[in-house]
Amino acid sequence: MKKFFFNVLALLMTLFCTTTPLTAQEKVPPGEVIPKMFPTSAEIIGGRIAVAGEGINTGRFYQYQTGVVSSATLLNNNLAVITAHSLCGITPNGGSFVWGDRNSREVEFTEQTTQLITYTVHPKFKCGVAGAYDVAVVLIAPVEYNSAVGPTFLSTRTISEAISFQSFGFGRIAKDGPPSEQLKVANMKLVSVYTTDALGPTLLYEGIDGDPYRGDSGGPITCRFPRDYNLYMCGTNSAIGENDQGKIFIFSPDISQYVDFILQSATNFGVLVELRAPFTNAAFVPIAIR
Repeated sequence: MKKFFFNVLALLMTLFCTTTPLTAQEKVPPGEVIPKMFPTSAEIIGGRIAVAGEGINTGRFYQYQTGVVSSATLLNNNLAVITAHSLCGITPNGGSFVWGDRNSREVEFTEQTTQLITYTVHPKFKCGVAGAYDVAVVLIAPVEYNSAVGPTFLSTRTISEAISFQSFGFGRIAKDGPPSEQLKVANMKLVSVYTTDALGPTLLYEGIDGDPYRGDSGGPITCRFPRDYNLYMCGTNSAIGENDQGKIFIFSPDISQYVDFILQSATNFGVLVELRAPFTNAAFVPIAIR
């Protein structure tokens, strides 16, 4: 028991006390923090209500067959990324997305519903295996951009160089409060970047806006880089983990390491997605060539 305690303590000291930047190539084992799939009614505990201009890339996904609601991230006008486990057990057209849903009393008429057309999950993903290669690309009916609906960007730059991380979703602020119709945002702390054969390229986060923090299943984790005001997709809320002291961690696929899969999926759908690298002023022009 003492050995187990000191192993966990050593892991936490490594995660929280390191003074050198982590890189995507480092292989940091998850130790005793074991990923578990988000519950069906995943929620944010803590955080705050998003304001105008935040979360414009976040949408809700509604499964027709199961009634489960999760989230997704818009890449261009007819392509999105979602956690693969959100698609388990449904048919290619078995759901729809709502974009621009700011709150339950929509007054800006920005909300749009689009149909899921088809999807591709990562070939190494298996339903029921928490946190492992949990990435899928979905083709949707076209959406129009407005003040509450817009794309995020993909980047192959090392995620650990980012300076801020935020998670978006529709959930709870209070632990025992009711689910909310309003979009929530919570700040995150990146504590580890590693790769294992079992999980693939993985990011481990600690929530800093809640005690404990739990993310909305499938909701995007976005990031920003120094001297760059663009918003990038760096992960999705995939699984939760808890150490022996009860601290909650969030597991996420490292999206920077899945760019090739996402681009190939888009190509197979007949859709072009452009990368936007930090420190450039190149315009992002999503083009549908389907």
